[in-house]
Amino acid sequence: MKRALILLVMFASIAHAEDRKRAEELFRAGERAFRAQQYSVAAEHFEAAYDAAPIPEIAFSAAQAYRRQWFIDREPKPLHAKRAIELFRVYLETVKQGGRRGDASDGIAELQRELDKLTPSTAVAPPPPPKTWVAVSAVVAGEEAKRELGDLSPLPASDLVNAKATLDGKPVELYAPVEVKPGEHVGEVIADGYFSQKKTKQVIDGRNEVIEVVLQPKPAILVVGTSGRVLIDGVSAKSKSELPAGKHTIVVLQRGYEPVMRDVVLARGEQRTLAIDLEPTRQRRSVKWLLIGSGVLALAGGGATIAAFHYDGRMSDIEAKRKAHGIDEAEYREYNDAIDSRDFWRTSAYVLGGAAVVTAGVALGLYLFDQPSTEGIRLVPDPSGVSVVGRF
Repeated sequence: MKRALILLVMFASIAHAEDRKRAEELFRAGERAFRAQQYSVAAEHFEAAYDAAPIPEIAFSAAQAYRRQWFIDREPKPLHAKRAIELFRVYLETVKQGGRRGDASDGIAELQRELDKLTPSTAVAPPPPPKTWVAVSAVVAGEEAKRELGDLSPLPASDLVNAKATLDGKPVELYAPVEVKPGEHVGEVIADGYFSQKKTKQVIDGRNEVIEVVLQPKPAILVVGTSGRVLIDGVSAKSKSELPAGKHTIVVLQRGYEPVMRDVVLARGEQRTLAIDLEPTRQRRSVKWLLIGSGVLALAGGGATIAAFHYDGRMSDIEAKRKAHGIDEAEYREYNDAIDSRDFWRTSAYVLGGAAVVTAGVALGLYLFDQPSTEGIRLVPDPSGVSVVGRF
């Protein structure tokens, strides 16, 4: 007996969870129909959701849908207005304080005044017998878990305006109930920027169902045309990357070049190529001129060395002649001039050569330590809507 009771409790919990899930699907379909101003369709979904899970906020939502439909078509048989009043009263009886009691009270008073204007002979037809219908609904992946069952304020923004639905291969209006025979039915939704999805559902006779298709967004593909290192949203990335839709920050770094950053907004499924030209830093540009200067100094030092060797050779020739035969006064003066010139050009060669080496060393140091950095960069507005970053 105890085991049977436990099983009954388990089955009841499972059934309650299934009803809750079904109510959520129906409510989301009604919410989207309400947003599309299909109020009679929204009311049907909210009614079915309320049957599955009698939550007062769902009753309020259904009342709002009926109320708006009443003011649109002013049907001769005021079913919408009467049903809206009933559901507003359900909400007031359940929610004793707070919530949207004021809106519900105002709705009842407003609709009752409208009903009072009708003649007493206006007959109210009995509600139609229950039918077996199914509606194809669409929701973006992750959105179904964001919202609790509740009223319609505030409504989330939707980007499924151009979505198209089929039921069993035939085009149908999204969220609109379609009468079907009991059995298995297949719903499919195609929307720009999303992968098309199908879903199969078993429909029971006399029951209202929603085939809720969860759409997966297509990634955007961004190709960054550059020779530098690419970072996307602060993470190192390849030059070709798949990214979720939305805003992304692209940073390109390369040794010796100014860092560049661009903000791009990508749509789902978009393919975009971003060409980024890098400009050398002032430090890198100075390396070029330092190397040129070093080369000039090296050439000058080489010329001075040649001149030093020339005068050293002349001095050696005169010295050899002096030792062999002796030299006159003019040759002696020439000998001393050669020594002075040799010493001058030799010293010049040392100075110029050392300066060339130091200049080349400075150029090498500037080259090696010219690392890219995102420090000191500033945003520069771009007419294309892209923000380019430069260095102060």
